[in-house]
Amino acid sequence: MEKPTLSDTTGIDLETIQRQIQDYGAFSPLHWLLQSGHIAFASYESWRQGEVTTLDDLLTVGSDSLPTLIENALAQTQALGLEPEPQLFYSWASSNNQKPLRTSENRELAQWLGQRWRRPQELPQMDLFMDSGTAVAENELIDSLCHRHWEEAEKAYHRFSENSPSHSNLVHYEGLLIYGKHMSSSEPVSQKLISEELLALQNEITPLANELLKHQARDYLSFAWQRLAKFLPGETFDPATPDIHLSFAMAQLPDWPAVIAAIKLVPDFAQHPVLVMRLAQAYWHSSEPELAILLCCKLIELTETAESELDGVSNERFVLLWNNFWEHNLPIELFPAFVLIEEPQLIHQLKKLPTAQPQHPAFAAVKQLLQSRGDNDRQVHDRQQLQDISPELLKLFLRKI
Repeated sequence: MEKPTLSDTTGIDLETIQRQIQDYGAFSPLHWLLQSGHIAFASYESWRQGEVTTLDDLLTVGSDSLPTLIENALAQTQALGLEPEPQLFYSWASSNNQKPLRTSENRELAQWLGQRWRRPQELPQMDLFMDSGTAVAENELIDSLCHRHWEEAEKAYHRFSENSPSHSNLVHYEGLLIYGKHMSSSEPVSQKLISEELLALQNEITPLANELLKHQARDYLSFAWQRLAKFLPGETFDPATPDIHLSFAMAQLPDWPAVIAAIKLVPDFAQHPVLVMRLAQAYWHSSEPELAILLCCKLIELTETAESELDGVSNERFVLLWNNFWEHNLPIELFPAFVLIEEPQLIHQLKKLPTAQPQHPAFAAVKQLLQSRGDNDRQVHDRQQLQDISPELLKLFLRKI
């Protein structure tokens, strides 16, 4: 499959960078590539395990697009007044005699991926009154936790506690260390306890990791989600507990191809709004926005809360369609037909849609109009059919063509 050009991908805007800084304390290009689906988590994991040398062949962004992408990102970080600092990555496989992993053979890309950007006031500063031994021990502890080197983390924890026995976060670091060692065990999760462990990971461990580990929290947490995923159901889904499903854990990594595969394991997934919305999100990040848009259209037929759920979609392409639709004061059930008028090329994606097509008569009428173009007699009949359903939609269709 040919790698997409920059025009096929989502660029990095100010909001994206600000959100990552808010969530992780820094903007990391590599973490952005993961979140946006430009590098699959499975590929990233192979690299972190030392199974591949660089990320060059794992990126879904074409090499011709990278200079523009990097230039755009640097301009955004400069506009926000952020400052870079080195970001080194080490193998998860071993903690002994490690050298940093190589990100790329391309010098410009390697330099970009080997940095993260933070606000100047949040960069580490040399403080004459600060116990440097404590700071070093804390940083070593954070690195060991995020690199999943539990023995090294335990040693760093003891050094940290010796240097600063009254540190306010000492007990919290101990909690992350205990949970990390728990994750590394091969002990299975009982189906009776899986709900409790999921809640603990969501409500206790994740907030704690994000607060203490900041931009490195993803590496620590991904191991937790992978472990839990082994014991989550795939083929069965209970809408009363939507998070207790393999697709939810895979979305936290995020591993979008795995999310898609997990949802398709459920025989009746197309009847569950939460799975349809989760599948749309996965397609957004898998460079298949047309399928994502059609799934959002399908959601309208599945739930009365579709409007509030679709209000939360942040994809720029969808937001433009969504906002334009409401300017015409049409009922929400006509949105799928409106989308087909605005983006008639979507008709070619309907066969790939993993659910039934939207069933509203207006959608079927617009589809028929698009298919009968060139047949004047048929067009007269089809236009009258759409006129009977919604005169406003017919006006929009005629204006569009």
